[in-house]
Formats: sequence, C-alpha cells, structure tokens
Amino acid sequence: MEEAKPSQQKSNPTIDHQPTNHQPANKKIHFISLGCPKNLVDSEIMAGTLVQNGFEIVGEAEQSGTVIINTCGFIEDSKKESIDRILEMSQLKESGQIGRLVVAGCLTQRYREDLVTELPEADIFVGSGEFQNIATILSDHQAGNPAKTFFNLPTFLQRENTPRVNSQPRHRAYLKISEGC
Repeated sequence: MEEAKPSQQKSNPTIDHQPTNHQPANKKIHFISLGCPKNLVDSEIMAGTLVQNGFEIVGEAEQSGTVIINTCGFIEDSKKESIDRILEMSQLKESGQIGRLVVAGCLTQRYREDLVTELPEADIFVGSGEFQNIATILSDHQAGNPAKTFFNLPTFLQRENTPRVNSQPRHRAYLKISEGC
C-alpha cells in the first residue's frame, strides 16, 4: 500500500500481509492511499476486507490486476495529487499493465458526478460509505456487473471486529477517532 502526502512523503510503505497462496491477477490488489492518516486507515480496512475475501495485496501496481486509489479531496494540493495519480494509473491501464482502476475516498464522495464524467478511465467509483463492501463490488464487477458507481451509504464506521491490514510497522497503528476531514 502506498501512502503519500502532498509534497512530503515519497516512500512507499508496504502492507503487512503475507499471502498464503498465489492469486490470479484479478484477485491481486494494489493500494495507493493519499491524504491524511484517516484515509490510510480506510485503505487498511478495505485491504482487510479484501484479504478476508480471498484477495491478495501486492506492493507494486504492475503486479496487480486492480489498483485502488483512495483519494483526498480536502485541500487543492490533495485534489491535484489525487487527479494526477488517477491519470498516472490510467496510463498503466491503457498500456495493459493493470486491468482495473478503482477510485475511492473523499474526493470521490465529494465530486462524484464530476469525476464519473471527467474520468472515464476509471472502472469503478466507490464512496467513503462503501469501504466495507469493496470485496463484493470487485467480485461483482469481475462477474460482469456493469455498475460503475457505489455511493449508497453516507459513511462507514468501523467496529472492533472490522477486518484491517496494518500498513505501519508492527509496533504502530493509526487510530481513527472521527469521520471526515
């Protein structure tokens, strides 16, 4: 899972997940988590849900069948960074290096209609209330469901039993205590 902050961090921490078997490309997921630590927690929750449902998280976009970009829409620099990363990954998709591009998170929730219109390169748009449904959304899409947008729920609040894959060193984890920016 990549974590980036505008004009700051360029290292790419990897998710602390060791797959037990080799998955086909359509079950391999790469995360790019942009913005604040709250977004990183949301990415970790999506990763946990996916791992629990038989998906594998990989460290490089080119190793995956699907890239999920968890966007930030709070400040202008974050919006620009999110759009830039979407366009960067769409080039990988066009060249056949990845199969599916999913855009999730705050930017998607806030500007859903505009993004769907302006970014046809993305296969799926997932609002911030649908993170717990990401495995079903991807499986249904793989099975031929043509739905492209998922914004049915206004927000998602994790519980103590919510699956999560920690992307931080083992002795540290972010604790999300509020929703939204």
